Amino acid sequence: MKEPITARDLFIISTLCTGFGVLLAWGLFYRWASSPQIKDLDISAWVQAFGTIIAIGIAIAVPHQVYAKERSERMAQDQRIRTERDERDRLETKAIAAELLPVARRFRSEVQGMISDIVDEQFEYYSEVPCNDLQSAVDELRSWSPKVVKAADTGELALNAIAYAESALSALSDWEFYEHQTNDGVIEDLERGIYEVFPEPDAPMPILRNCLKSIDECIGRMNAMFG
Repeated sequence: MKEPITARDLFIISTLCTGFGVLLAWGLFYRWASSPQIKDLDISAWVQAFGTIIAIGIAIAVPHQVYAKERSERMAQDQRIRTERDERDRLETKAIAAELLPVARRFRSEVQGMISDIVDEQFEYYSEVPCNDLQSAVDELRSWSPKVVKAADTGELALNAIAYAESALSALSDWEFYEHQTNDGVIEDLERGIYEVFPEPDAPMPILRNCLKSIDECIGRMNAMFG
């Protein structure tokens, strides 16, 4: 049984018929003497055309090369500036560390001394622990704050140590009020109808230990600059 003619078969047949018809019409009606004669090759025109193409290529390539060179030189200059700036910052930080080290060590000594006084239980009350020397050390270290902030992480550690020391001094001041102005945190005056309860102040020891940790790390980083 023969297969039916499909749309694809009809397309192929129509295409072949059309092509054959075009060729037949061209053979019957084309005037063979009517084609234009081939002109002689104009060498100068072709040379001019090639020259124009080359000129365009040069006009594109040369500015690109100049831009690439300028960009490379600019990047190299920026890198030199960054390197010089980093070296200048490093030397400035090192100079600050050289001046700050003795101050930081005195500060550490006062913090350690106060911790020892509290641990050894030399004083019955927190309010009896001497604070003047630590306060002086805090004031001295704080006076360096404008320069310390330029010392990046090292300066931040020094500022943290100052903050911890001031918190410890504030806690000791609160303990002086708590121990001498209250009765275990209570102020009571029945005649005047006064009865107030005050919470126990923060223990200074954990604050002082955090202070010591910060200043130790600060000193360690400064020492590493000269190692």
